[in-house]
Amino acid sequence: IQDNKDVCLDVEEAAQIQGKVYSEDYIGLENFEVELHEQQDASMQLDYTDVEGDYEFSSVDFYDSYLVDPENDRHPLNGVSTLDIVMIQQHILGIKDLDSPYKIIAADANSSNSVSAQDITEIRRLILGVNTEFTHKDSWVFVNANHTFIDPTTPWNYTDVYDIQSMYVNITNAEFIAVKTGDVNQSVMEELNGLEIENRSAEKVMLQVEDQAFNAGDMVDVDFAINSDINMVGMQYTFNFDADMFEFVAAKKGMLAIQDYNLGLVNVGDGQITVSVDQAQGAKLVEGNIVYSFTLKALKDGVLNGNLDITSDITKTEIYNSNNEVMELGLEIRNELQQVSGEFTLYQNEPNPFADITLIPFYNPSDRAVSLTIFDAAGRTLYQVADNFSKGFKYFEVNANELDKNGVLFYRVEANGFTAMKKMVILK
Repeated sequence: IQDNKDVCLDVEEAAQIQGKVYSEDYIGLENFEVELHEQQDASMQLDYTDVEGDYEFSSVDFYDSYLVDPENDRHPLNGVSTLDIVMIQQHILGIKDLDSPYKIIAADANSSNSVSAQDITEIRRLILGVNTEFTHKDSWVFVNANHTFIDPTTPWNYTDVYDIQSMYVNITNAEFIAVKTGDVNQSVMEELNGLEIENRSAEKVMLQVEDQAFNAGDMVDVDFAINSDINMVGMQYTFNFDADMFEFVAAKKGMLAIQDYNLGLVNVGDGQITVSVDQAQGAKLVEGNIVYSFTLKALKDGVLNGNLDITSDITKTEIYNSNNEVMELGLEIRNELQQVSGEFTLYQNEPNPFADITLIPFYNPSDRAVSLTIFDAAGRTLYQVADNFSKGFKYFEVNANELDKNGVLFYRVEANGFTAMKKMVILK
């Protein structure tokens, strides 16, 4: 029988290779690249998984040899957080083992066929923004779904491709389990599907900093306290400060010891420090106690309020309790202004006592003229100034050299019928 009009489909043109890329929980992964390598002539075809994680190569020659190889090295930070570091550390210490071979593969961030402190370092540098990708491993790795782990606790040397020695029949089950490097709690699946993280607490924890006034050249200790008792296993955030106002000097321990490797200083010149702290065995933080401190050098006179914040600009803002629950984390600058309800209010000068320059802060509820008078115990006026101030937290700056006096002095502030007086001490 001859097929002179080429009606019959040639056998060599009819082969198909189909498969799926999915998570450990059999959730299909969309838009993952799958390469088909023809081994005789080294040619390559490319397909992308659909919304169900399926892919297909529909025009494959029979009898040739092929390798199916999925790839994805995009978005390495997806699903990766300090909570993953905590869980890896707990695994290393024997506190709580990672309970699947795929999580252990995810923990091996430096591709050393082991789980160690070096993996934690690799992951933390990514979280802090020091590195923008994993240095020894792709963002995702893939395990042939037909692979059997002899020992699931040491899941190395797994098969990561689908090897077709000779294409005799259509292949419909070339499937792969995708593993996100660094993500041992599998939170990437919530991110990819736009879902709320399953193990998230509704509780919000606040780091609290007492507001203070300072002068240019002062070393300002920013003491971070906690607003409630918590057994914490980790936290992370981006600390933002006004780079025209401050220069970062150092971190100091409180209830937590904070090391150089806990901080990312790549963007410190732009006023951003990334923070990642883990305590695998838990740290009991007590309400009101100082967790740790940052020392900043003041480049200008001013106050902390309005010049500090914590955000998710680089490192996402989160804190984790001993149940490995994710909680929201915020920053509160505490000062008496928070109790002000529309009233003009005078505050204690900072610093006090002082030898050079002090700031006399006040809250001004509306635009108006405000005057300051400084006098001694005998009532003699030593200094007087008045100016127009807009609404908000304002201050007078006073130089000790203008007072020509030592010891206890008094200052009075007047504004549109308001009068208040406080005591201050000058030491020269």
